[in-house]
Amino acid sequence: MDKLKIIKIIVFVLTFFMVFVSCLILTKITLKSEQEADFYTINLEESSSVAGFTTLSDGQRLYVTTKDKIHIINTGDGRYEGVVILKEQERKNGQKEQK
Repeated sequence: MDKLKIIKIIVFVLTFFMVFVSCLILTKITLKSEQEADFYTINLEESSSVAGFTTLSDGQRLYVTTKDKIHIINTGDGRYEGVVILKEQERKNGQKEQK
């Protein structure tokens, strides 16, 4: 082979690897930026032990329950729908009293 063919092959291979690595980097950046929008951080105050929370599902929603809160997540599109806060009630002298 003459020198011109060798140079053409080297340039082709280097160009291919440069395009491949650029596409790989762009894909990683895109996936990382999309993941931040898809995931939610739920602060579980009672998470010091594994038994501090439970998860329930009805097929459409995921319910994460703690001592006094229920977090609701839509499993269809991964959207955090909200939280239900339960207030504990005590009885004093036959009367209900909220904390």
